[in-house]
Amino acid sequence: MDALIQGTIRITDECVSLDERGELVLLVWPSDKTQWDDGSGTIQFFDPGLGLVTIADGQEVRLGGGGTSVDEGGLGAQEWVDSIVWIEEPPASCVTDTRWAVSGVLN
Repeated sequence: MDALIQGTIRITDECVSLDERGELVLLVWPSDKTQWDDGSGTIQFFDPGLGLVTIADGQEVRLGGGGTSVDEGGLGAQEWVDSIVWIEEPPASCVTDTRWAVSGVLN
């Protein structure tokens, strides 16, 4: 969970993803550090180093964590979804070939 990814946050009615140079990456957020603010349509993430960080659609971010992709020998979409215990499973339309588990937000 020490890797880095960067790009533009894309928030829709169903999905939160990262546009990494034209490739959409599904973001998986830790439930104990993340809340959805319905009023503002933003993500509230508690980063141990930064405190509470607000993340909005269209925002450029750098995220710590780790990822998996089909191209790198990872599981296919449904196999990957089935391998995780979810609080709320993402809709099938949101699951991309590349997925990223967020561990932190970096300046």
